[in-house]
Amino acid sequence: MNSLAYKLPFCFLIIPFLFNSTTQAQKWNLGAHLGVTSSKMLWTDKYEGAKYFLAIPYPETQFRQSFSVGLSADYNYNEKFYSPFHFDIYNKRFSISTRGLVQTIDENGQLLYIQSDYLDYRFTQMALSGGIGYLFITQLGIEIQPYIHVSLTEQQIKVGEVIDWQKDDGFQQGYDFGISGYIRGNFNKFYLKAGYQYGIREIAEYSVVDAQGGSLGKFPIRNTMFLFLMGYQF
Repeated sequence: MNSLAYKLPFCFLIIPFLFNSTTQAQKWNLGAHLGVTSSKMLWTDKYEGAKYFLAIPYPETQFRQSFSVGLSADYNYNEKFYSPFHFDIYNKRFSISTRGLVQTIDENGQLLYIQSDYLDYRFTQMALSGGIGYLFITQLGIEIQPYIHVSLTEQQIKVGEVIDWQKDDGFQQGYDFGISGYIRGNFNKFYLKAGYQYGIREIAEYSVVDAQGGSLGKFPIRNTMFLFLMGYQF
């Protein structure tokens, strides 16, 4: 496992405690939250490398729900502006339509056809983000946070009731980065956030095969996710 996945959370968590030892400690607010996420992947508009790509229709993708847990830290500049920071763990899931048929290769190298409406994917990600927030009133604000995701587990695939969760050798995501936006509501020490993430990085690890099982290369995708977080500030 990438050592970066271990180091980044500790770097993130130690920052607020360093500031607590200064005269500006009162400007930090620390919190924790739980969340529900809905993830989907988007096909990118451009692909260079598969000459038959234009003749192949994009398969549809579906949202899949999952959960998250995380920590937050807000640094207040004044009554209106602040910098929000997140450290989150996502149990991420998404799905790709098969139009009713899945092609796979068994352990003997034979091509198999399985009746299934979609492929399900899952893996665990660590996410770090930080940006700028603005409060319209004490109870309502908006936030913009660039983010980076680092995969903590190997990506797994499930095909209907035929193939249970197993490592997907043709599709692994190492990291992702993009931009996220939130609407925030404050209720005393509790807060609610409704947000959306859009991946800037083109992830080119998704393998595609033709009707005979031959490789057509790797198609690039972008990650996208809706989030609803409920938290408490200490």
